[in-house]
Amino acid sequence: MMIAGGAEDAEEGRGKRQHKRFRDTRYRATHIQASVIPKLLQGHDVSIQSETGSGKTLAYMLPAAHCACERTFGVPTAEEDEDEEGGDADFKDHLFEVEDDEPSSSVCYKVLHPADGNTTKLLSRPEKYATPTGQRVRSGDEFMSRSSAGSPLDIQFIELADGRGWYPWNRGDLRQRFGLTAVQYSKGQRVEAKEEIVYGSGDVVRSGEKGTIERLLPYVGVRWDGLPGVKAIPKPREMLQDERKVLTMKQKWASCAPDTLILTATRELCEQVAEVARQLGRRMPEQVQKNWKVAVAVGGPPGVGKNLTRQREEWPFPKGPDAPDVLVSTLEFMGYFFHRKHIPLWANIRYVVYDEVDNLVSGTRSKFLERIKVMILRAQRTEGARVQTALVGCVMPNQGGKSTRMLINRWMPHALRTAERPDLFHRSHPMVPMKWQYAPEGFDEKVRLLLDHLKKDIGTYRDRKTGKMYLKQKTLVFCNSTQTAAKLAELLATTYHFRKIGIFVKSIGYDERRKRLHLFREGKITLMVSTDLLARGIDIPDLANVVQFDFSRNVVNHLLRSGRVSRAGSRGRVFNMYDDDEQGGRDLAEAIQELGSAPLDSLFSRRRGFRHMLQRTEAFRQMLLMQGLPLPPHLQGPSPVAGQLSERSEVDAQALLDDIEDEDSEDDMLEAPEAAEEGSEEVYGQFMESSDAQKDQDFQEMMKAHDKQKVAFKLCRRSKRYL
Repeated sequence: MMIAGGAEDAEEGRGKRQHKRFRDTRYRATHIQASVIPKLLQGHDVSIQSETGSGKTLAYMLPAAHCACERTFGVPTAEEDEDEEGGDADFKDHLFEVEDDEPSSSVCYKVLHPADGNTTKLLSRPEKYATPTGQRVRSGDEFMSRSSAGSPLDIQFIELADGRGWYPWNRGDLRQRFGLTAVQYSKGQRVEAKEEIVYGSGDVVRSGEKGTIERLLPYVGVRWDGLPGVKAIPKPREMLQDERKVLTMKQKWASCAPDTLILTATRELCEQVAEVARQLGRRMPEQVQKNWKVAVAVGGPPGVGKNLTRQREEWPFPKGPDAPDVLVSTLEFMGYFFHRKHIPLWANIRYVVYDEVDNLVSGTRSKFLERIKVMILRAQRTEGARVQTALVGCVMPNQGGKSTRMLINRWMPHALRTAERPDLFHRSHPMVPMKWQYAPEGFDEKVRLLLDHLKKDIGTYRDRKTGKMYLKQKTLVFCNSTQTAAKLAELLATTYHFRKIGIFVKSIGYDERRKRLHLFREGKITLMVSTDLLARGIDIPDLANVVQFDFSRNVVNHLLRSGRVSRAGSRGRVFNMYDDDEQGGRDLAEAIQELGSAPLDSLFSRRRGFRHMLQRTEAFRQMLLMQGLPLPPHLQGPSPVAGQLSERSEVDAQALLDDIEDEDSEDDMLEAPEAAEEGSEEVYGQFMESSDAQKDQDFQEMMKAHDKQKVAFKLCRRSKRYL
């Protein structure tokens, strides 16, 4: 019995220690959050570059919460709860004396969540360890401020206008960040009563009656229309509101503006980011939740033509106090509000996030990004507004003329770059083991390999009554085309009787994709066959398996696909199948396997195939060698191209021609030559012994031969069009 008891005690102690470790680490910030959040809260423009699943979304969401709670002075917040005294309380008539140093405007603060229980001690002077005055302010109290001291980003001290002391506000502590809200009042401002006000002298101010502010300190003093003298308003936040008047066009568009604008790459990512924002809002104090409204806008706005042509675009969200504080949108939506009348809209946005920025700066949607950048610059120039910016990306291709890093450096060179884990950036994640399989026989062979992987590595079970197959773990299968995904999903569901299976492609529509993604997250779908729509930024809880039925056409998609199972330190596995049919599939897969855990920066290619990029890279390498120029770092060492291409047959001329015809105008300088031949060392030795004149002549002859080959290909292409 004693031994059993000792074992139970040991087990209980081990459980307590594990619980303590979990309790101490579950709220610990990730490496990217620990480096990014302080910079963002200090108001810096930041370029966040980190691997998938590192907590970037929550990191850039905290300044959005700060913007929503710390609004610009003068913008009224939502109505707070009424004071316990109610609207029928009698107020004394205060005699105001003119003060020479009274400012033209002052701020009224309301205490929402004191740091010390229900009350906060006031200090005698603006110092951290100053002597308490014995006075306190309670939750729900309002006070006018005379002055402030300290840092607006750390500890700030606010002097009460009635002389009771200083209020210590530790804005650096997230628990106290939402402790106050502020509204600014100014002399000459027209206001009206929210409810009936009865003064001790017998004067009564009915609800809706208007007046003018003539005093600010120590209380707000209003000269009501039809009443003599200036009446004191101890709690202006609860008793006063701005006089209702017809808004101008500028004021209408300014009232539409959210505090935070988050631009994402896909519609599915918009929904996910908005859900994270709503979850963050639920953890805020109740008073702040009223001012934390999150909205999603995808596609073109109302009033835009069917062909996405500008007509009469309309803002679909309410204006004024009911306007969303956080707007998560795609480039297509915000890109249509670029008229000069929309400048007030952009001038009132305080925080802009470009999520998946590598996808936003390139492609067909980049024209919308240029419009947005122009509108922000115009707002800053004409309105004097200052917009904080965060650029977020998990891949930053740095090769070629459209390098993401180069574009970002040109766009925002002053942005602070945060990449705290270079050992994980652009690398295969160490916590995600990868299995590689070459399938040269095509679709049927890959289906057989997929079934073996589902049964042996993932696990399946069969219902004895119905005979249907079910997976034990969530699995995401990627295909490169909608036709392949539909064919594979139908085959698994009909021939092999898999259940809880779904397909996620563009042709099923946005509403249906939302439903299926929700079912996949809840576990009602365990086997999802998808295209690259689910590759970028999508977070699926408990997803432990990714299968690349068709291997990625470029290394960016490979990193994004495999990143679905490496979220927030979780473990998973990736099964990669590749063959010769897919454009560049085998070349890219073998190059990734050869590099192993090394950086994959040298494998970045454009939207075409990887095979063409290999040939262009080798051509550029040979050109540098012929001119006697030093090789850049990514071209030094043994070439991964020549060995792969020399083992295979020459590239088909027609396939190479198709790639050349699809090439952008800026890519015409260097076209793909023939595959590298063996004996490159001898050629290099002869080159080093030749003179400079001979080197120049050889290079000119090579370029002329290449131009003739290109012209011949084009003539062949044209002749086939007329046959």
